[in-house]
Amino acid sequence: MNSVLNSAKRLLPGDAAPPLMLSRNLVTGELSPRVEFNGTSMVVLWNSGCSGCLPALVEYSKKAKALGVPTYGVAIMERDLGRTIETARQVRLDAFLAHEQIDPEQAGLPRGQVTREWLEASGQRGVPTAFLVDWQSKIVWLGPLDDAILEPLHAILDDVWDVDAARRRWETEISDNDITHLAINRDIVDAMLTKDMKRAQGLIDEAERNRPEIADNKEFAVEKLIVLSAMPETAIDAGRYYNRCVRRFADDPLQILSLTDYVLVGKAPLDVFLDAASEALSQVERQLDGMPDDLVPSIRFNLTSAQLRRRLGDQDGYQQRLDALRDLATSQTTPSELKKLIKADIERLARDR
Repeated sequence: MNSVLNSAKRLLPGDAAPPLMLSRNLVTGELSPRVEFNGTSMVVLWNSGCSGCLPALVEYSKKAKALGVPTYGVAIMERDLGRTIETARQVRLDAFLAHEQIDPEQAGLPRGQVTREWLEASGQRGVPTAFLVDWQSKIVWLGPLDDAILEPLHAILDDVWDVDAARRRWETEISDNDITHLAINRDIVDAMLTKDMKRAQGLIDEAERNRPEIADNKEFAVEKLIVLSAMPETAIDAGRYYNRCVRRFADDPLQILSLTDYVLVGKAPLDVFLDAASEALSQVERQLDGMPDDLVPSIRFNLTSAQLRRRLGDQDGYQQRLDALRDLATSQTTPSELKKLIKADIERLARDR
């Protein structure tokens, strides 16, 4: 079993830029040449499922070009390369667009070398993420692609950028454990996406043996619960683990609701977690009394409670939660974007009955 437990290597400002392994030019379809960083360059990681990625690339690649800085826009974690190509060809921008190189033996979510050695190794969790590389092929800045990139870009070109300060910032914000945990969680998700629950379970067991602190990682907890709930032979373990989790994360109502959602859709019998789920949701409801202005937890609570009531055959309880959601969907204090989401959730509940 390939493991990242001892091989996760982080990427910080001041480090040499990893090779930018690309497959094809998304616009021409030609094989991408090896990228040589001969001057200050901008590397942007994006995904076609991200609505803000290409607009940001258009804006900031234009600003970079005006300063003589080339931009490499690398599509990562793409599950539908055809859609990615179609999306890339619909825009005109001042950047070289390519797809990251994928190991043909790799299964699951396509995480190529760029995803692993640039995005994950730097601890960045979303896209678009940008990196500034100097003429010595050193990473000198990294972060989200927004206006925050402009000051360091000008400072780098003026040779007054403090790379050491940028390095210290990320060393403080993201720990070595965060880097390792991110890679472990992504490997587990890869196994889950290919429905290889045995491999996912093996990765979980290995992580718990060698990295016990990962028990406090919220993503890991959700992934382990999904895996245990997916296999009939581990149903009892799923119930016990859920019980431990709702105590461990008792002060985080959204985490409790996420965990409960996953056991409700899993294959574990309801009775293995019913008491713990009922108690956990009662606790969340009490916590929400102190959060009257935060609508998202209230929406999530009513959705999760409705699903639990339905599985119990409690039609009155189910209807009560459904009515609460409808009230939120028609309330004048609920933002319009949330109203749309609530209505979609109500429709989904009706379809799943």
